[in-house]
Amino acid sequence: MNFEKEYSGIKKYDNKILVVGLPQKNIKKNINKKNIDSSEFNFLVFAGSQGSLEILVFFQEIIKNLKKIPNLKKIFFFIQAPKLKHKEIGDLLNSNNYNFTIKEFFNNFEYILEKTDIALCRSGAGTINDLINYRIPAIICPLASSKDNHQYENAKILTVKHCAMIIDKNKKNDDEIMLFINKLVSDNKFKKKLEENFNKIEIKNTNELMSNFIKNDK
Repeated sequence: MNFEKEYSGIKKYDNKILVVGLPQKNIKKNINKKNIDSSEFNFLVFAGSQGSLEILVFFQEIIKNLKKIPNLKKIFFFIQAPKLKHKEIGDLLNSNNYNFTIKEFFNNFEYILEKTDIALCRSGAGTINDLINYRIPAIICPLASSKDNHQYENAKILTVKHCAMIIDKNKKNDDEIMLFINKLVSDNKFKKKLEENFNKIEIKNTNELMSNFIKNDK
């Protein structure tokens, strides 16, 4: 398993579950975002490998409400979205005088993750690991149709540590979203606390754990 979670449908296999994390390549340790240009607030909209129209609907609502945030510094958007939505999203951002880049796929995704101050995303295991590794506060919209509701369970890994917030497509929580963004923009104590919370999350040596389990299996 990727994370410590509770799935009602697999409780009978508790004694057979080994939590190892997600196999991944080595990344830079202890990324110091203070050394990255802070003149811009970088907002990543990561709609997943297949693109999520639902995520983009949330994003459009956020854009309409961003003007309510006082003293909003220069903001830049990195948006991963299907080609068919590029013009619509681009027109909305241009009309609000925001700088952005929008693509179906980013080849330099690690570079973008290093610069990101906040993300709007799903909560597949890979996405959650990216948020943990790069210590990115997030607005998470779990895929409701995911098997065993595993995306919601994944998202809870971060929400219980107070590193992210979960949004529900069936509930209007614009004020809560704006408050979260506003605190990230203007409250240094809040940002520091989030970073401390991320640092408490254990990143496991997945390959070693899996290898040892296989070698010792009888």
